[in-house]
Amino acid sequence: MIKKSGSIALLAVVGLAIALFMILPTNAHASNPVDITGATSVADIKAEIQDEIDAIADTGGSVVVEGTFTGADAILELVIPADVRVTWNAEYEGEVLTLIYLNGQGSFEVVEGKITNTMDRDSGSDYIPSVIFSQSPSLIISGGEVLATGS
Repeated sequence: MIKKSGSIALLAVVGLAIALFMILPTNAHASNPVDITGATSVADIKAEIQDEIDAIADTGGSVVVEGTFTGADAILELVIPADVRVTWNAEYEGEVLTLIYLNGQGSFEVVEGKITNTMDRDSGSDYIPSVIFSQSPSLIISGGEVLATGS
C-alpha cells in the first residue's frame, strides 16, 4: 500500500509539471539590455531600443534600458506591441515638449533611474511640457523618478 501511494504522489507531481509547461509561455524572453550611455542622439537611442522591441515582437518578452543620456533634444518615440514590456532603469534628461512618446499595446515600466524634462513652459503657449505621453501602452511607475523640472 505504501508503494501505491508513493506512485500516486509521483504521478500527481509529474502531471502538475506537465500542466505548468502547457500553460506557461515558452517563447517569451528578455533581450539584451540596451545601454544608452555614449549614444550621440535621440535617434540612435530610439533605433537601438526599437530594434530590440521589434526582435521580440512576435514572441513577447522584455527589453531593459539602462545607462545615462543627457541633452535629449527630440522626442523619443517607441512603438511597443502587445506582450512586450520595456523596463526602464536609465537616467534620461532633455528639454523637449514631450520627452518620451509611447504607442502600441505593450507596457512601459519605470523601475529605476530617472526621466527628467527640463523644458520651461512658454507663457504665451497653451502647451505644457510633459515627461511621458502614452497613447495606449500601459505606463507603470514602480520605482525611479519621473520629473518635470522646468518652470
